[in-house]
Amino acid sequence: MGQVNRIPNGFLDLLGVQSLGRNPPLFSDAVSPTVDLTEYYSAQTLSSHTEDFTHTAADQQVVVFVPEGETWLLRGFSVYTTPLGSVSESEDWSFMVQNLARGSTGGATSEPVLWNTGRLSPIIANNKVAAAFMLPAPLMMTSGSVTKARLTQRDATPVRATDLTWIFNRYNS
Repeated sequence: MGQVNRIPNGFLDLLGVQSLGRNPPLFSDAVSPTVDLTEYYSAQTLSSHTEDFTHTAADQQVVVFVPEGETWLLRGFSVYTTPLGSVSESEDWSFMVQNLARGSTGGATSEPVLWNTGRLSPIIANNKVAAAFMLPAPLMMTSGSVTKARLTQRDATPVRATDLTWIFNRYNS
């Protein structure tokens, strides 16, 4: 008759040190259970950077550098427009990163887009429009890393200002 319950394959089986379902004493320090408390301490380092950006046409951008001696855990972005005069007025923003510690394979001009707002336009004339995006997990950005917000599309109205905000944990390195 065949075996109904088989021994599970896993870490101990890989090392060839099965010990009746227990971690062998040799690995007890390396394989001990832990509780990650990082998020509980992160509230003390939560910060933001806001740019009041005045723009007149599409393809304009704001560039934000992580300052020397700092490390950011990037958590999200937000866009907040000045009142848009009509329902036909709109903005479309893309947020991207560059110069990450491990670089990308896309070449020197590679800029991974983390978020695109889509078309932001008011439902009622003379209203402000806002959008926000939180990354599913924080993105570590070291000194010299760059994050950009690019106005990818916009209506033809004259000068307008938009508040762009980056939300992150700030650590001194």
